Amino acid sequence: MEITIILLFYLVLGVVRVTKEQFSHEIGKRLSAVRRQRGMTQEHVAEAANISIPYYSQIENGAKSISAFYLASIAKALNVSADYILFGKNTFSEDALFAFLQNLPIERTESIGDFLDFCSSYIKAFNDNVLSESGNIEHPDNPK
Repeated sequence: MEITIILLFYLVLGVVRVTKEQFSHEIGKRLSAVRRQRGMTQEHVAEAANISIPYYSQIENGAKSISAFYLASIAKALNVSADYILFGKNTFSEDALFAFLQNLPIERTESIGDFLDFCSSYIKAFNDNVLSESGNIEHPDNPK
């Protein structure tokens, strides 16, 4: 989850400049490649991620964007990091983030505290409310 927050942070600061459609398409290509590399079908991934097969297929085909909730669920099902699904790299670290933050102009850093507070509360809510007793991820909006 920490990696997801770092990636969201990079997106909020405008480091990554792509359209939502391009981003969804690239995520879908990476999901498909990882799934095939693992020898899994879309059905296997959807079942392991506790989402419907058509919904997973739409994510993989770039027709639907992926929420942080489903990103975590699919990453777990494929045994791959969220940063790889989002950007095709496993290179984000605390040191890299710290170096990045040190070089930001002051006007770009004014709302970072608010953003980090939001992320912290989101992670707490996620951990408190989303994981079931069995350890499976559940979501009330899951189109399963």
